[in-house]
Amino acid sequence: MHKQKYVVGVYDSEGENAAFRQYNLTFAQYLTATAGQHFDPPIEFDMVPLNLYQLANQAKDEKIDFFFGTAAVFSCMAAELNAQALSTIVNRREARGHVYDLDVYGGVIFTLATNEGIQTIKDLKGKTIGAGGITMNGGTLTTLLLRSHL
Repeated sequence: MHKQKYVVGVYDSEGENAAFRQYNLTFAQYLTATAGQHFDPPIEFDMVPLNLYQLANQAKDEKIDFFFGTAAVFSCMAAELNAQALSTIVNRREARGHVYDLDVYGGVIFTLATNEGIQTIKDLKGKTIGAGGITMNGGTLTTLLLRSHL
């Protein structure tokens, strides 16, 4: 037997209003109108914007049924709570009047232009690498992956 209503927790890195504006149509309205109608009786989906702390706690307490977040958030949830990935998305971003569909994700490593000691990735071995944070643009995840390969 299935539940009547499922809750999708969305990681709100840009604030609750931004997350609701960006994802409510997909994770509440669209899923309810499409997938929800394939059940008897039909099911509903609610979207709840959550910060990382709330997301982890609500998942542990089984207050959310699904979650949507960055790759870094997923890796934390997978390690801590044994979360399993169901799908991924193509992310649409607009910059300088152009629209881009992003289906891959990458990071950037840079040094000062005056630094002649670091020219390739191999030159980073034994160096300290700075990153924004575990959930910020995958920066730390990129750094961790890079460090493991040096």
